[in-house]
Amino acid sequence: MVRIRRIIGIGVFLIDGTPLDEKALHPVAIIAVNAEASLAADGKYAKQCVEKFWNTPLRTGDRRYYDNFLYMFAMLALSGNYRIY
Repeated sequence: MVRIRRIIGIGVFLIDGTPLDEKALHPVAIIAVNAEASLAADGKYAKQCVEKFWNTPLRTGDRRYYDNFLYMFAMLALSGNYRIY
């Protein structure tokens, strides 16, 4: 069985929606990427993803590098300052 995970809130789920009793290794990164992806979405959860990101602090402790790296890129994209030259 291929286990593809997604996060909603703080839970981890299989792609078919089955909840797992696991914690996401990079919850801040997932929140940041969801907010960034909402730039291309017009669904009912797009604004909610951005608000959740805006209210999420930078991660401290272990695994902070990856989470905060994606946090920074999401902040650049959401602010309109991410440019590819």
